[in-house]
Formats: sequence, C-alpha cells, structure tokens
Amino acid sequence: LHAGNVKRDWLFFSLLALVSAVSVAVEAILAQFSTSRTIVQKALSGDSTVNPSLGRLVLQCLCPALHSLLTDGLKPHQSDLIAGRRPNNAWGLVQASTRPGTHMLQQ
Repeated sequence: LHAGNVKRDWLFFSLLALVSAVSVAVEAILAQFSTSRTIVQKALSGDSTVNPSLGRLVLQCLCPALHSLLTDGLKPHQSDLIAGRRPNNAWGLVQASTRPGTHMLQQ
C-alpha cells in the first residue's frame, strides 16, 4: 500500500461518513412529514411543540451532523466577496440562515 493512497482513502471515507450522517438526519426529518396530507398538517408536523420527535431529530441528529461536517477541517476557509478568506465554522451556517430574507431559525 502506498501511504498517499491510504491517506486519500481515509479522507474519502471520513467525508463520506460526515455527509452520510447529514443525509440520514435529513431523511429522518423528511419522514416526519410523509404522512401529512394537507398544508396545515405539514405545518403542524414542523412544529416541535406539536411534534416533539421532530425537535429531537433536529437537535440530536441534524445539528451534530452539520456541526461535524462544517468543523472537520477539509475546507478551513470560505471565500467572501467583502472579507476575503474567512474561517469556515458552524456559526456561519447559523448567521446565513438568520439573515433577513430567510425564514429558517427565525421563528
């Protein structure tokens, strides 16, 4: 075995595991909405006070998976038109999703 191939394979499988964890969490969250027939039912399915299992999925599965993916170090910097290169971190996702014009995490 060549050391470069082992490192490349390890990086590939590490990234695959990180992306798979996010995918599994998203699939589980989407499954919460699969039985909803109307828009009202779908809206209620997305309310963690009505559907606490959804909140658990987000907090215990999706958030840790996204955090792991964003902090793994594979892409330590993000290009920014104004600031140039800035560190890539989990808070960037939170900030981007709470900007005016987005409705994620604002409610």
